[in-house]
Amino acid sequence: MKEVIAGLLLLVAGCNTGRTAGVDPVADDPHAAVQINVTNNHGYPVEIYAAGQGTSYRIGTVLPGQAGKFNLRPGMIGHGPIELIARGSPGAQPARSGGMMLNPGDIIDFDVSPQMLNSMANIRPRRI
Repeated sequence: MKEVIAGLLLLVAGCNTGRTAGVDPVADDPHAAVQINVTNNHGYPVEIYAAGQGTSYRIGTVLPGQAGKFNLRPGMIGHGPIELIARGSPGAQPARSGGMMLNPGDIIDFDVSPQMLNSMANIRPRRI
């Protein structure tokens, strides 16, 4: 009987993949990228910028009616709030996400509205 129990314990231990249920290995990686999904419902192409900690940089362009996926530079994560900015037609007010506190592996959905001031950004954690 002891041999059967010992064998079952070894079998159970061998089946463990090293991952704990409910733990996200991406969120535990301090270098995991933050993914930015932009949907442009505005009538013009939009230039997307990230701003935070006294720096800003251009992430990319999304054409009207299109979607784009980008990654935020890892050095911008975890040092304070980050704001996404979408600049559309010349002279128009840009769309701003507002300051967001981000964690490695987060996903941002930034929907640029036809009326730029109605644009919205949401943060969601990456699922395993």
